[in-house]
Amino acid sequence: MLSIFFEDKVINFTACKLQAGYEELAPCDLTIAKVLQKLENSKPLAVISPDYVALFEKFCAQFALSEAAGGVVENPRGDVLMIHKGRWDLPKGHREQGETWAGCAVREVGEECGIEGVQCGGFVARTWHTYIFEGVWTLKKCQWYAMRYDGPMALEPQLDEQIDDARWVPREELPAVAEVSYRTIRNVLGNYNSLRRAQDTVNAHPRVECKTTKNN
Repeated sequence: MLSIFFEDKVINFTACKLQAGYEELAPCDLTIAKVLQKLENSKPLAVISPDYVALFEKFCAQFALSEAAGGVVENPRGDVLMIHKGRWDLPKGHREQGETWAGCAVREVGEECGIEGVQCGGFVARTWHTYIFEGVWTLKKCQWYAMRYDGPMALEPQLDEQIDDARWVPREELPAVAEVSYRTIRNVLGNYNSLRRAQDTVNAHPRVECKTTKNN
């Protein structure tokens, strides 16, 4: 399934029927104006088709496109780094020409939070969300990575990017902070927590090498 967010409202593209609580949208209605009109009723939208990827790409082509990358950063205590820019968010930013996705994520985390030496781990999620920039509907594709920061530097929010706070959020407080964040961020954190639990399960059950003996 592929999803595009209009702030906290979403249109899903999928080959399979979804659970109740959404409105199905016909492919012929895939225009920005029509989708905005349909989203006014606050129900999620779903485009259901075997060709959902092609329909997703066709809808994306109606927007100006932007690329960004960011990270879910943990410290040794397991706290998660979040920034405040109108709402609580995860650090991310625009990918420059020729820059790798992971390189962009590390740079942007450092710039937005004033730290150096962030270690980039595995891929977490890919999101798409929309916004209006200079009167033009824009679609931002963002790739997210798991990261780690063990350094001593104090956080310094990037004020010239309208970031007024950056802090380490203890894991037990994360659900409440995520609840007042963007729906895309809740999805990213959900993916991250699932990957983290899976890794914890692997670590808790180390591989045992079985040795066989040859019968004489």
